[in-house]
Amino acid sequence: MFGIVGGVLQSMITGRLGMRLLAGIGCALIIICTLTLAIGSDSLSVWISTAFVALFVFGQSFGPGPQGKTMAALSYPTRLRGTGTGFAESMSRVGSILGFYVFPLLLASVGLAGTMGWLTVIPAVGLIAVLLIKWNPLAAEVEDEAAEMITR
Repeated sequence: MFGIVGGVLQSMITGRLGMRLLAGIGCALIIICTLTLAIGSDSLSVWISTAFVALFVFGQSFGPGPQGKTMAALSYPTRLRGTGTGFAESMSRVGSILGFYVFPLLLASVGLAGTMGWLTVIPAVGLIAVLLIKWNPLAAEVEDEAAEMITR
């Protein structure tokens, strides 16, 4: 339910706020949730923990999930868009497969607090990338840029 709300909300406001901002907000929400669950895993009530997991799902569906797919689709000129989007989707699938494999191993070896702490690294890298890379595909003319690169 929280993922659906995050996804619908982001689709309504992406055009006004921009993909980078929403991806950054989503990454920040995920970082807050994973750190809170890492630090308070033993002391938080089940209801508060559930609320942070729900906020985590909302943040992923609001920010880096859909914004990453949109950026991939808009970052390529028409002649490369299928290949570029396919590559981005395949990397997403590789990440999912690795996550399904690594998560239980990590959980078994370092426990819930350690796992949530390690999982914080992934959205932190995403947030750093969003802050450092200022390119906005909504404002870019990738067709013109591609034609200019070909003629050089």
